Amino acid sequence: MSETGAIHRTGKIELYLDGEFVRRFDTEKDMIETLLNAEKEIARLKAQIPEPQWIVNDLGELGVKVDARFFFLYKGRSLEYGDDDESVEYGSALHDDGTPMMYRMVGKREFGETCLPEIYWKKGYNRGDGKYTEPLVYTEGLSDGKPEDGDWRTLPTPPESED
Repeated sequence: MSETGAIHRTGKIELYLDGEFVRRFDTEKDMIETLLNAEKEIARLKAQIPEPQWIVNDLGELGVKVDARFFFLYKGRSLEYGDDDESVEYGSALHDDGTPMMYRMVGKREFGETCLPEIYWKKGYNRGDGKYTEPLVYTEGLSDGKPEDGDWRTLPTPPESED
């Protein structure tokens, strides 16, 4: 058995993915048509994936809108407003005083060319001074995850485009 496919003794073609049987085809033409249709369907689904949009709310918090969801950067996590009973009943996220929370797209250079860590400003760093290598300060009971989650890792390249 091959990891990509094998011809069955009866002349039928069996398709395997990672060593697991996926499907049997009567003819090579049937297999090619099915795979081409699958490739078109994958391209169609990829085209439907929403592009993230950088936003800011009326609390001045940086966020990202993905499809119909809104996430804001909060203590290293994603905070999503509006899941409380009052907001759900009202139909939009509400502030503690009951007024609707507002958002808009981020303007050019509104957060600088990039959103930089607070320590950049405190220590007077300039972007050209070298790499940002400050360690994450982990506080048991306050920080999320495990201490090793804050270790520096290499940033991978984006996946290859199938276009």
